[in-house]
Parts: sequence; C-alpha cells; structure tokens
Amino acid sequence: MRTRQVVAAGTTLVAMAVVGFLALPLMSQGRPAAAQGEAVQVGPPAPEMITRMYDVRPLLEGHPDYGFAFLMRTEDEDPCILADSGGGGAGALFAPVTPSQELTPAQHLKELIERLVNCEVGWQSAGGSGTLDIYMPWGEMIVKTTVAGHKQVAATLEAMAARNALTVVTTVQAVELDPQLADDLLARGSFAARTEDQKKALRAGIKRVFARTSLSGADGQTLSSNSGEPQTYIKDITPIVAESAIAHDPVIACVPNGLSARVRGRLLADGKAELNYSLCYARLTALRSSEFQGATEDALAKSPVELPATLSDQRAGTVRLDLGVPTVLPGGAVPLSLMTGKDADAGTTVQLDYIVTVRLLDAASERK
Repeated sequence: MRTRQVVAAGTTLVAMAVVGFLALPLMSQGRPAAAQGEAVQVGPPAPEMITRMYDVRPLLEGHPDYGFAFLMRTEDEDPCILADSGGGGAGALFAPVTPSQELTPAQHLKELIERLVNCEVGWQSAGGSGTLDIYMPWGEMIVKTTVAGHKQVAATLEAMAARNALTVVTTVQAVELDPQLADDLLARGSFAARTEDQKKALRAGIKRVFARTSLSGADGQTLSSNSGEPQTYIKDITPIVAESAIAHDPVIACVPNGLSARVRGRLLADGKAELNYSLCYARLTALRSSEFQGATEDALAKSPVELPATLSDQRAGTVRLDLGVPTVLPGGAVPLSLMTGKDADAGTTVQLDYIVTVRLLDAASERK
C-alpha cells in the first residue's frame, strides 16, 4: 500500500508540473490561460480603421495659364521671335508636358498625399491596408486609414490649401544702369542686391527706367504682360476657293511696342523662387506690303501679307532668386531709338538691363 501511494503521489506531481509548463507562455503575457474552445490572439490588436470624406475641389481646380495668345487675341503665342522658333528658345521654357507623361490633377493629388502621409498601416498602392480614392467631377476624396493617419491627411491638405492661396508677384524693370556700376555688378553675369547697402547702390546706379511691369498670380502660374502699344498686321493668308470666286482669310499677328514679359514663378524652399522668363523689348519701325508674281512674267501684284521691320532686345531663361531681392539680368547694347522711338537716336547705343524681383504678397496687406 505504501508503495502504491508513493507512485500515485509522484504521478500527481508530474501532472501538475506539465500543466504549469503549458501555462507559462500565457502567464508571461499577463493573461490567464484561455478557456477550452476559446481563440487565443497572438500579438497586438490591429489598429482601428476609419473612413472619412474630404472636399478637395479647390486643390483640383488649379489656375489657368495666360500666354500672349490670350493677352493679344492673336494666333501667335509669343510675339518674341526667339519664342516662335520650333527648335526651343523661350517657347521650350513654357511648353506643356506631353499628354503621355501628364497626370490628371486627381492622380497627381493622390500620388502626392500618399508620398507625404506616412501612416502606420501604409497605403494599398504600396502593399498596405489604407486606401485613398478621389471621385470626379465632385472632387470628393475618400480615405480609409487610422486616426493618426487622418490627422496627417488633414494637416497635409491644410498646408496645400495655404500654399495654393499664396500670391506671387513678379516685377520686371527695363533700365539703363550707370556703365561703371554695371561693369562692377555684372562681372559675374548677374547681381542680387541682398543687403541694404547693395539695394541702395543699385537704386543710385539706375540712370533711366524705360518700362516697368508687375504680374501677380499663383505659385507656378504662367503670366503675361505688354506695357506698350502692340501693332497687328497680316502675317499670312489662307485662300478660300468657291465656285467662280476666291477669297482670302487673313492670319493676324502682333508686334509689341514696348516691354513684353512672360513669366512663371515657382516657390522653392528656404525663401527662394525659380523664375522662367521670356522678355522682349521691341519697337516697330516699318510695315511694308509684299508682292507676288502676277498673271504674266512682267506683272507683280500686291499681296495683303505685310512684312514688319523691328528693333528688339530679347531674353529668355531660368534663374533662381531670393524672395524680395532685386536681381539684375544682363541685357545688351541696343539703339537708343528702340527705347525712345525717335529716328534721331538711331546712332546712339545704350546698355539695356532688366531688374527682376519676385516676392510674396503679404496676407495682412492684402486684407486691407
């Protein structure tokens, strides 16, 4: 009997040890052993996903670009000869993205938000569980993510709306600088008047201001202006043939008289801006009628097509500027008659330079 009692006691101790061993993983997690038939969750619970809707119509509408075709109501996009060339020039600075590479505004906004917002569940496009879809034409964005992810989305949209509401002002002056000052300032190709002393020296060195224009628009918007009196002319004709009759449909072009400017300012980080510019100071000197071969070899007939003769200075390029800092863009030596319109000044030359300033319109002053 004593032997059997010892065996039974030993069996009981072994069974208790086995049960205790199996319970260790659960006890180590601070939870009691699961009851029979109850599922055991391993790892932290999945974060709660919430679906919300955002109105993003203001971010999708964008801002129209205003080229010279809109400004002067002609078929020429740019009156500057440099910009009309098919091989590049100023036209290439403002060329639209080809349709094959262009994203729709909704696709661009979706891609941008998914890059900027780093939520813990990730985005479905990158293998995560968060979703973001924009439904057009209503401009509603449906987002499914966590509470923390929604906070990031809301903050990103607010920052984008604030940037979209900014007004960028670009001022262009066509000036004649003191020759000695121009040589000193433009020894390195351009000059930015960052300090008060430099701004004072630049103001003192301006001998004459021939023209000045200011253009206000949104970040990245193309703007155009012409501060003179443009002269239209017949650039070409399109024959319209009918039975027993022929007529001509004229193609109208335009020559600017004065300063024409087309700019696109983009805001960069650290108080800087990138400016694409096409500047043309031109003056029409003559407008001649053309002739074409008549019905016989000796006969010449007048054509309605007109041939303009102009004086001009044209500049195009891209420059990075500090916001609010006047920057001199070198021009070239031009006849004084280009600036004055007087034939008597044709034999005199002046150095024509451009002073460009890009700044943000102060919100407080705008409210006033």
